[in-house]
Amino acid sequence: QTVLFRSPSEPLTEFPPLPPVNKRPALLLDPGGHTAFVRYVFFTPDNTQVISVSDDKTIRSWDIVLGELIYTVPFPSGPDIEGRPQGAALSPDGKTLAVSVVPIGLGKQGIPIYLIDVETGELRDVISDSPGMATSLDFSRDGQWLMTGTETGALGVFDLGKKKWIFMLPHAHESIEMVCFNPRRPTLIASLGRDSMVRIWDMAKTEPLTTASFEKPNCIDWMPDGSSLGVGCTNGEISQVSLEG
Repeated sequence: QTVLFRSPSEPLTEFPPLPPVNKRPALLLDPGGHTAFVRYVFFTPDNTQVISVSDDKTIRSWDIVLGELIYTVPFPSGPDIEGRPQGAALSPDGKTLAVSVVPIGLGKQGIPIYLIDVETGELRDVISDSPGMATSLDFSRDGQWLMTGTETGALGVFDLGKKKWIFMLPHAHESIEMVCFNPRRPTLIASLGRDSMVRIWDMAKTEPLTTASFEKPNCIDWMPDGSSLGVGCTNGEISQVSLEG
């Protein structure tokens, strides 16, 4: 709708209508710190930086010694939840941060995963063909593969060097909460679903090696030798799943 303004001493002035909400510029004030829930925090391997990822739709890098902000990276964002982070992982060498966010248009124009250069904060690459909104990410120990688990239950492994998906299960769970690579055998991967199921997979197969059900499981992680998987639950229980089940 056209907006009209007029003062007694000036002729009628006509302004064009505002563009759609998703195309309007947004004014951002930088308070020098996060203004919303911080979802992820990572130390770089050299113990010089802390990387934080927040619901205020930004990444911030901090100097550990000085306690000062190094840089701020805003995500591409829109109204409400568009641009809010969903998953993040730091590569083992500390050079690349992978982040998935609620995409602009809620996925109608693609679902990207951003690869950020930790040293500079610059965008290094974009994985633009994610099978769904990634709720969990994990790098393989050598940093060559990136695993994703999505809200639609898809489980995939992306080869960063070859820039292609080398493993994909469209329906590994109803929805995925967490994924992690085995530290000794990268072709063994684990997933935690919102269906309360924990599964261990061999990338050479389409059926899980092991499936275990828990009461409200919340997180998973491999033992350092990769022999078994730890499972933490919201009721306070901690369980262990071996590769043999």
